[in-house]
Amino acid sequence: GTGAEEESSSDGDTAQFLQEEKEAMTEQLSKIEDQLTNEMLRTSDKDNQSDAILEIRAGTGGDEASLFASELLSAYEKYAKVQGWKWEVLTTTKTELGGLRESSVSISNAYNSEEGVDGVFGQLQYESGVHRVQRVPINDIRIHTSAVSVAVLPAMDDNSSENEISSS
Repeated sequence: GTGAEEESSSDGDTAQFLQEEKEAMTEQLSKIEDQLTNEMLRTSDKDNQSDAILEIRAGTGGDEASLFASELLSAYEKYAKVQGWKWEVLTTTKTELGGLRESSVSISNAYNSEEGVDGVFGQLQYESGVHRVQRVPINDIRIHTSAVSVAVLPAMDDNSSENEISSS
C-alpha cells in the first residue's frame, strides 16, 4: 500500500476509536448524573425518623400573604396535634394586622414511632416549597395571589457530632 492509503486507514481507525470512546464517556456521564440526582433527592433513613423544624415566611402578596402564612401555620399546628406531636414555637414575627411575617417551630414526636413508620420529618419533608393561594379579600373585588415559603428541616439530635453534620 501507498502512504496515502495507510494514512486514510489510520484516520478511519482513529475516528472509530474516538466515536467508541465518546459513546463510552457519554454512557458513563449519564450514570454519574443519575447517581448524583438520586443522592441529591435521597434523605437518609435517619433523617426520615427525626423530628423537624418548620419555617414559614410570608412572600409576595403583602398583607394577604401574611394572613395566608398565619392560616397555614395554624393548619400545620392542628395537623401536628392530630398526630400527637409536640409543637413548640421557636420564633414568630407578626404583622400589624395579625398576620405572620415569619415563624419557626420545632415539631417532635412525643411517642417514638414504631419501626418502619416515618417520623415528623419523614412525613412533612415534601411540604417544603412555595405555597400559593388566590382569593378575593373582603375589602376588594380583585383576585389577589399570595405566596408563602415553607421549609421543613430535619431536627439535629442533641448528641450529633460536627463530623456527622459536615459529611452529610
